Formats: sequence, structure tokens, C-alpha cells
Amino acid sequence: MAPCFPSPVAVISTLRTGRLLRYLARRHSVTLVAPPSEEHHGRYAEELQRLGIEVEPVLPMPARSLWRTAMRLTRLDRPNVVSYFLEGSLGTALASAMAHRKFDVVQLEHAYLMPLLDLTGQAPVAIRMPDSLSLSYEVEAMTEGRPLRRLRWRAESLRARESERRWLPRAASVVVVGPADEVHLRRLVPEARLERVPLGVDPDYYSPSREEPEPGCLVFHGTMSYGPNHDAMVHFLRELFPVIRARRPTVRLVIAGRSPRPELEVLARQYPSVTLTGSVADLRPEVAAGRIHIDPIRFGSGMKNKILEAMSLERAVVATPEAMSGLDELVAGREYLLARSNSEFVEAVVQLVDEPARARALGRAARLRVMDGYSDDACARRFEALYARLAGGQRVGPTRI
Repeated sequence: MAPCFPSPVAVISTLRTGRLLRYLARRHSVTLVAPPSEEHHGRYAEELQRLGIEVEPVLPMPARSLWRTAMRLTRLDRPNVVSYFLEGSLGTALASAMAHRKFDVVQLEHAYLMPLLDLTGQAPVAIRMPDSLSLSYEVEAMTEGRPLRRLRWRAESLRARESERRWLPRAASVVVVGPADEVHLRRLVPEARLERVPLGVDPDYYSPSREEPEPGCLVFHGTMSYGPNHDAMVHFLRELFPVIRARRPTVRLVIAGRSPRPELEVLARQYPSVTLTGSVADLRPEVAAGRIHIDPIRFGSGMKNKILEAMSLERAVVATPEAMSGLDELVAGREYLLARSNSEFVEAVVQLVDEPARARALGRAARLRVMDGYSDDACARRFEALYARLAGGQRVGPTRI
């Protein structure tokens, strides 16, 4: 069960769901319950059905409105987004699916859907959490400069804590992707059954470009309204980029991703050598255009899928420890350069600008590691093993999911 219908052209969370479905459909009986999207629902629903995936009918989610939002904010026991998904017909569709089929495992594809645990009957439930809601809202509050919005994020974090305390212990498994979320939830909900499965990337979709990248071009990509991404780029432009430019004046920076905040737009305009792309249909050409992918993240939760995407494209990565959280199998110095301070970050970037061969070697080694340990199929196999345990431990052969 997913909060959004999976699509090859939608946001990364639905891409991730779609790729997992494709893998599971090869060996298991799979049913999808997700609200439709007018943009692509019909075409992609047919594609999933051709793969043998049953698609349970769900009515569209209700239109968002200020009145509905205001009413949801009166609830102190759950955040706004969780209340939103309870307003639609997802619960009815899930109850229908459970009444007509016997499932070995039910997976909820986000913490947004936690309250629907009550409708899953006796089937063991796994909740996949790309982020702990309460932790991600705390991080947003930490990186938000506007007082009213900071207050809103803190209130949402408190509501999310109530929801996580109430619902996560009821799941047979709560799957997180990063160590920060795991530590946070073990303290908040010690009785929850947590395990960590990293995010994956499609190495065929993110395949290296045949065109030679620009050696002195640095790239960062992501949703720029997201607090940690915004903070990283503001910090980089204020503290690191001027130092790098003073030493290597030809270096330029591309910041690729939708919804940059006004503060970043103003700051970027001060540098003719900085390009702020805004929303683009396909981020791959933007990421592939530069030899060096920078990740000066200072806060966050979950796992930074952008790093796997850049590595799959054979780009050399310079990253902070916070950015590499959850990517335990990658080796610093061999597959990326780790920077623990501003001065180390500057030195690593300058080194790769001066040594294109070193940057190429890092990118190639990183792609090999991603293909081996962080491909979609590698991560899906971990979910398959989890389902086998939840379904009884010794099950051999297809499972109904």
C-alpha cells in the first residue's frame, strides 16, 4: 500500500515503490493499493497489470483546502499529512483487498499510512519509513529561518511523535534506511521492531553518459525546498565556494532541483559562476554535466539517494559524514572523498579539479560498488528475505504481498 500511485515520471518515492513492485512481481503474487494520479494512472496501471500485479481500485484523494488543513491541525495526536491520508478512500480500498484475499505480508510504503494498520487483520505488517516523521520535522525546524514556519515544524514533530509511539509498536517490522532514524526511533519507541534496509538505485536508468563531463564543474542536486538541502547550499556558497574560487577561478557550480527558497536564489545571483536550474524534467543530464558531485549536508535523516545516483553516473563524490549516513558499504578514499571540516571539503574539491584522472577513478569504483550493494535488485532481495521471515520463516516459493 502506497500513498501515491507509482510512476516512472513521478517523485523518487513513487519511483522506488514502482521498482520494488517490478522486482516482486517476478516471483510473488502482488496487489497494489494506492490513490490514482490523473497524470499517469491509467497508462502505468495497465503496465503494472501486464506484469501480473493486481491494482485495487481507489478513489482519488480529496482536494486540498485551507479549511481541511485547519481542521487537521486541531488534532494533537497525528501530523497533518497522516490526517490527510485518512480522509480519502484508502482505508475502504485496503479493507476490500483484505476481505477478498489472504495476504502473507502487508507493506505500508510510508509512515503516512500508519493508522491503517487497524485494517490489516492478522497479516503481518511491514512499514517502510524513508524518514522518521518526527525526526525529519525536527530537522526542518533546525534549518528553517522563518520563525512561524519553524514553530509549525516543531508542532508537527510533536504530533508525529505521538503517532509513532502509538502505531509503530503494532507493526511486525519497521524498516528504516539510515542510522539516524534508527537511533531516534529506538529511543522514542523502544518496543518497535526496527531493521535497516538501504535505499536502492537503478544502475541502468542512472548509467554513465558518453559525453565527457566538465572537470571544473561542481554539481549538487535535490529538492531545494527541503531544509537540509537548502542549508547545505547556503553554507557552501557563503563559506566554501569563495575559497575554492579564489584558488581555482574557473570552477563553477550547478545547483539542480525544484523549489529553491528565496534566500538561496538571492545568494546564487551574486555569483555569475553559479547556475540554479529550478525544476527540470530529468536531472540526469544536469548531474552528469559535472565531474564532481558535492554533498556538504550538515543535518538530515533518512539516506541521501542523490549520492547513489551521482555514483551510478560515475561522478566523483565529495561528502560530509552526515551526507554519507546509511551508506556503510562505501569506502572513503576509494569510492568517494570524505570531508569532516570546511577546510577538508575545500582541499578535496581542489584535488579533484586538479586531478581529473583521480576523479574518474573514484567515479568508476563508486559505480561498481553501487551496482553490487545498492542496486534496486540488491535492496529488493533484502525485502524478500524480510517477507519470508514475516510469513513464517521457512516459506519456500511465492508469497502473496
